[in-house]
Amino acid sequence: MNIDSTLDYTYPGVFTIIPRGKFRESKEESYKIINAQADLDYSLSIDTLYPIFHQDGADYAKAVYSVIMETPLDSTDHQPVKVYSDTNTIKHTIGETYAAPQKTLMATLLASQLGVEVASVDEINGRTRVHLKIWTLCIKDKYAKDWCFYTFLGNDTIATKLFSKKVLEKFISVK
Repeated sequence: MNIDSTLDYTYPGVFTIIPRGKFRESKEESYKIINAQADLDYSLSIDTLYPIFHQDGADYAKAVYSVIMETPLDSTDHQPVKVYSDTNTIKHTIGETYAAPQKTLMATLLASQLGVEVASVDEINGRTRVHLKIWTLCIKDKYAKDWCFYTFLGNDTIATKLFSKKVLEKFISVK
């Protein structure tokens, strides 16, 4: 994946909070971790593009795109797992056994922590194939004369610094 190219399409307002170089480093680290554990199909597809809305002198739209992630299937994927850290999202205490198989737990954590919808988890050829749907805000404003993008990730505190409450509410309300 060409990280510099993706940064060119990233909403420039992000770089007023996180310097571009630091943001690039964090993206590189994230991709290294993901690629060490999974194969990501970087051919993204746009599933839904919602109508443009105008707010605070800028143009916004919501887009949902898909990416496929495949991981090796191992024998523990069907076993219940113990919760070793506080996730806040699955409401289990540390040390408690999570009643569902590991693959279900991973799907739940991806959906809640990364802010993505796990459309399906399929076992094929000894691999688990996860279809992720990711929500993105498309923006044209004082920072971006051409369309650029901000992808929401779970508990996103940066978004609240970048966008007004009205914009975020509108983004969330579009179905």
